Amino acid sequence: MKGSFRLGHIGTIRTADPASPPERCRSDAIYDGGVYLMISTYLKPLAEVDAARADHLDFIAELERGGYAVTAGRIDPPTGGIILLDVDTEAEAQEIIARDPYVVRGLAAYTATGWHPTRGALADYKRAR
Repeated sequence: MKGSFRLGHIGTIRTADPASPPERCRSDAIYDGGVYLMISTYLKPLAEVDAARADHLDFIAELERGGYAVTAGRIDPPTGGIILLDVDTEAEAQEIIARDPYVVRGLAAYTATGWHPTRGALADYKRAR
C-alpha cells in the first residue's frame, strides 16, 4: 500500500510521507556508527578451547575497559561465541579480533556482521569512548 508498511500479522503502519519509513525505523534516528557482531566458530575440541579461556576472557576484559566490547558470551551449545564490538569499520573489528588468544592459537575463527540496533536494550546505545 502506498503510504504504509505491512508488518505481517502485526498490521500496517501508516506514514505521512509514502517515500520514507516511520521515524522510529530510520537509521539516522539511532547511533550512526553501528556495531559489529563478531561471531566465532571453534576450530578445535572444546577442551582445547577451554584451556585458553582465561586468556580469552582477559582479552575481552581489556576490550571492555577500552570501550570496545559492548557485550560478549558463549553460544549454547558451546560451538563458538559472540563479541559485540563498538568500532567504525569491519577492518577495525578484524584488526582487534586478530589479537584474541583464540585466534592467535588457531582455536577459533570469526565472521564480522555490521549491525545498527534499532529496538530493545541497545536501541539508544551511545559509544562509551
